[in-house]
Amino acid sequence: MKLIEHHDIHKIYSMGDIDVPALNGVPLSIAPGKCAVPAGAGASA
Repeated sequence: MKLIEHHDIHKIYSMGDIDVPALNGVPLSIAPGKCAVPAGAGASA
């Protein structure tokens, strides 16, 4: 059983005239009772 499930995730960052693919068809699933924290989504220590 999965609490959250996504398929084929894409993210592209545009840097001027250049597109940089950060995620290219990535799957994500999180089971109940598990914790997920996005990396780089806060202040650094």
